[in-house]
Amino acid sequence: MKISKLALVGFRGASIAIEINFDPSKPVALIFGENGTGKSTIADAFDFLCNRSYGSLSSYSLGQSAKKYVASLGSSASDVNVAITAGPTTWVATLGTDGPIVSPDSGYPDAQVLRRKTILKLIEAVPKQRFEELKTFIAVPNVEKAEGALRDAVRLTKSEFDQCSLAFGQAKDSLDDLWNAEGKPGIDPLSWASSEVKKDISQLKADIQEIDLLEAAFLTAASALASLDEALTSKSTAETALAAAEQKLKAAEADQKKQTSELVKLLQQAKLYIEKRPALTECPVCENSIKPAELVSRLTLRIGEMEELKMLVEAVAAAQETSRIATFRSR
Repeated sequence: MKISKLALVGFRGASIAIEINFDPSKPVALIFGENGTGKSTIADAFDFLCNRSYGSLSSYSLGQSAKKYVASLGSSASDVNVAITAGPTTWVATLGTDGPIVSPDSGYPDAQVLRRKTILKLIEAVPKQRFEELKTFIAVPNVEKAEGALRDAVRLTKSEFDQCSLAFGQAKDSLDDLWNAEGKPGIDPLSWASSEVKKDISQLKADIQEIDLLEAAFLTAASALASLDEALTSKSTAETALAAAEQKLKAAEADQKKQTSELVKLLQQAKLYIEKRPALTECPVCENSIKPAELVSRLTLRIGEMEELKMLVEAVAAAQETSRIATFRSR
């Protein structure tokens, strides 16, 4: 709502009728003057009509009601008249028995008066309560939020600074250690480091690459050597097992001269041959008549009697295979 005129009669310092015109097209109106020229009277007039208040008189201890001092010198309470015009409407405030009376009694402009006393309270208050007096005039939550964000930023900046200081100290200590290890060349560690980073390191990179290749080859050779040792151990174990198996087989053959390992193999092969041919009627070797089922049963019996030789034959075969594999791995 844009105010276009303020008229005062018998109010505070307005001992004569006065009208003040405002330009509604302007966002701000500035009233200035020396002490005692009526600036407070104008502010109190807005407070009197818009807020039904006695304005700055309410801020002082006058010993009597502020109402007594509203009328200007030479005027009575019935003479007090404050009028504000905004658009097509004019509101008039007079001084009644119980205080200001406004007509019409609704729709009049909203006025918020920020006084020096309120500002002083803001300045002197503790930070937590600093904006209590200004909540009517500004969006205090946003200000408090901004202050909180600023405090958080200060804490974060301090934390980052402390971390950077710690990292700088550690880096400096490491540089000092390197400088001391090199025999303290140059003027100081930083000057030495600056000169070192300017050097051509292409040859150093080539040396590092060659060392990496040598390290990889060494690891490969070490792995191969370990595999060879394992293979040689396995070969020795397999050869020992084969020799023991062959010795047991020879001893068993010596005890059963007729039951040689070759005979066991032959009987096993003959049994397998006849089992695959159930319709066979004569022996393929001697051409005598045979009954396959009876012959298979007889062969099974004889092989069972020679079970020890059979197991030894199988053990020798397994030991030979293990020895062959171990020999291949050790090459």
